[in-house]
Amino acid sequence: AATPTAPAAPTAAPPTLAPTQRPAGFVAVTVNANGNNFDRSTIRVRAGDQVAATFQNNDSGVEHNLSFGLPGLGHGETCKGPCSTSQTFTPRTAGSFFFFCTLHPISGDFIVDP
Repeated sequence: AATPTAPAAPTAAPPTLAPTQRPAGFVAVTVNANGNNFDRSTIRVRAGDQVAATFQNNDSGVEHNLSFGLPGLGHGETCKGPCSTSQTFTPRTAGSFFFFCTLHPISGDFIVDP
């Protein structure tokens, strides 16, 4: 006769942190301009994350910048392609915002999760 085996011990689930308890992260984002368009339509981060945004303008002879529509954050540095700029910031407020070029009608969604 087969001997019954003991049930396996339950495995503890990893602890979960509420959004206000999780440690802040570091997010590196690169956005490229090609043919007067950005190469992405959405950027998603969490409130409190430090964001290092690199902008690569591949449009030769054309000025662009990468700006984020966050309260209190100025516009990104403008450069004539091919060129690259970078900026670092920390969004504190959750919500839906935009990233955009202040010189041309190109933009995308910048979503800050709680």
